[in-house]
Amino acid sequence: MPTTDVRPPRDDRESGKRKKGIADDIRSEHERDVDRIMYSYYFRRLAEITQVSSDDENGLRHNRMTHSLKVAQVGRRLVQYLENPLDEKYESNRLGIDAVGGIDRNVVTAAGLLHDFGHPPFGHIGELQLNKWAEGHKLEDGFEGNAQTLRVILSLTAHQRRDEHATRSQPGMDLTRAVVAACVKYPWSRQEAGMRKPGKWGYYAPDAERFHRFVAPSLSSLSDDSEAKAPSLEAEIMDWADDITYAVHDLQDFYADGIIPLHHLRHNQRGNNYEPVNPREFNDFWQYVTEKLHDDSGPPSHEARHIFEEYASRFPDSSYNGTREEAARIGSLASEIITDASKATNVMKNGRLHVAPNMKSVIGALKEITWYYVIDHPDLVSVQIGQRARVDEMCARLYKRVHWCFRKADSDGTPFNKDKQWALRRRLPTSLREFTEELLGSGAYDGNKEKTFARAVIDYVASMTEPEFDRLWQRMCPGEIYSKREVKFDNYGRYLGDEGV
Repeated sequence: MPTTDVRPPRDDRESGKRKKGIADDIRSEHERDVDRIMYSYYFRRLAEITQVSSDDENGLRHNRMTHSLKVAQVGRRLVQYLENPLDEKYESNRLGIDAVGGIDRNVVTAAGLLHDFGHPPFGHIGELQLNKWAEGHKLEDGFEGNAQTLRVILSLTAHQRRDEHATRSQPGMDLTRAVVAACVKYPWSRQEAGMRKPGKWGYYAPDAERFHRFVAPSLSSLSDDSEAKAPSLEAEIMDWADDITYAVHDLQDFYADGIIPLHHLRHNQRGNNYEPVNPREFNDFWQYVTEKLHDDSGPPSHEARHIFEEYASRFPDSSYNGTREEAARIGSLASEIITDASKATNVMKNGRLHVAPNMKSVIGALKEITWYYVIDHPDLVSVQIGQRARVDEMCARLYKRVHWCFRKADSDGTPFNKDKQWALRRRLPTSLREFTEELLGSGAYDGNKEKTFARAVIDYVASMTEPEFDRLWQRMCPGEIYSKREVKFDNYGRYLGDEGV
């Protein structure tokens, strides 16, 4: 991986151009990024992407836009804590912050707004199914929401650049180096991941050159004698803010929706200890937490469990009734947890973020409440099975359409002229056609059409909102066709084929 002794300027843009016409004393380059992100299509679409997985019967209100806004807010506050001159850790924090060239709260805010740009319809289920479908079409770099976010930022969006002759559209959002780097939680490809974070990677093969040229020089080495890169300090702050938000604000929203029964996990204080009001329920949940966290940060310690139980002593004592008092109590608890998680954070001398292990375990346990009661709940699992089948079916049909519309000759071998080829291609949705043409032109997969077409289909599906997906489903997969054909899947749920497409 390329290395450099001199860090490039943090406010450089890939185009090399800074925005003219607005004085620096009004907006910094990073503040312009925040504004640019909030006005983008990919940010707007987050309002119609569910945070976990949609279930029309429950009518979940939470979406990835509200989540991203909260990540941006919590991340901004974390920077304020780390830079607070009245904090006892200020001097040691300052050494680490200076070691990486400083931090900017606007960079962390921008990264919080951006971090879910690559997430597809139907939450984690859509992500898992797109990855399986990619693997089934020999895409070794698969699908990963964080890698897709970087792909959106660098390739799938466009910006206008005016030179001395004309205004031209170029790929990417043209954000500053610092903001793009702050979105990269896993600065390695799938092939480079190894045991650092199995199942997580930060970029795909088509984006490798731009990653190494524009992002990698802004990252830190894991050690003095290593070319492997670590996330930027601002990326680590954003990642921790994401965990806190998932654990606190999302939990708060799901309780208010009547989906998570926090009162079932409530504890009563007995001296210096706490006792669950529903021992069997809590023990089952804590066994689930211990198993889930074991392979991540390690099983929670006795001290971490004690902190969790103290928070649980202030959980509601009944299901949500919509009173102002309930809202005030759960809001106060959420605020305290965020403050505690923020104070348990510091910057080490090497510029890496450090979180107290006990607090990391507590936040992990709070996150698992959503998994226990929502994501892994049998009622929602049945919905997820249907969503996975629909994503797989949609990808299969679009893939066949791309193959058909990008033909260069008839079935008897008669070549098409350029007009005929254009007439065929324009029958595809515009974005799908553009994604395919760009990949073919870049030679990202060395002319391998199966991989090229599969990646274009994934880019298109992952860019849709859930209502858009539903509307296209109604047009491409009507019930009477779906019910009259045989659909085949392998043991991993991957689409094998059908009749009558």
